[in-house]
Amino acid sequence: MNTLYDVLEVSEKASDEVIEKAYKTLVKKYHPDLQQNPEQGKIASEKMKEINAAYDVLSNPSKRQEYDNELESKREEQRTSNATKVNTNTGYKNTNASNQNVYQNTQQNQYNQQAAYQEEYQQEKPIENWRDLLRHLTNRERRKVTRKIEKDAKKEYQSMYREYLRRMGYRVKPKVTLKGICAALIFIAFLLFLGWILWIIPATHDYFVDIYTSNKLIKIFVDCIFAIIQGIFAAIKGIFSISF
Repeated sequence: MNTLYDVLEVSEKASDEVIEKAYKTLVKKYHPDLQQNPEQGKIASEKMKEINAAYDVLSNPSKRQEYDNELESKREEQRTSNATKVNTNTGYKNTNASNQNVYQNTQQNQYNQQAAYQEEYQQEKPIENWRDLLRHLTNRERRKVTRKIEKDAKKEYQSMYREYLRRMGYRVKPKVTLKGICAALIFIAFLLFLGWILWIIPATHDYFVDIYTSNKLIKIFVDCIFAIIQGIFAAIKGIFSISF
């Protein structure tokens, strides 16, 4: 029996935080805009309806309790029904050998009909499970989707963890990444390029020279910057001269 917990891919004892995290992960996974083609987008859209419906019930404590009670009642009825069928079948088999053969033949025919119906139904049934979606992709597409899912899950986990630390009163420093360093270097290069453009324009060149000569603080600051740059270039030149 497929339950709402199966739709969100969590256990029936999952906490509210686990359900919330699983819901966000599934939303990113089945977002229609992230699918490869319109057909998969349509399938993902239907899947999102099931996910939203399941989350609407399981995220509400009262609705979840009511659903758990109904689920337990259905399971109890199913167990009772199965026990009744077993007792009935046992008594029926013990009547005589001929009736037992008839019973077995009837059960076999029903099983064959059910198998044929299930095979036909599965051929017409749209792909709903994420494993079926991955199974119908190429190896390259499967690796791409898997990496994106893992990256999004890791990013979401880190974001939630930092938010948790902030709520606990800890001071969380921003994480230095290679992407952030590259962005900072590009920004600095842009500023240097812009300064060089303004320096070669006569009007702005004269304006900068006038500010440099008339303001002592700016003159000292600029001289320090140039001294640092010259020191860096001298160190690099010394390193290369020693190497060669």
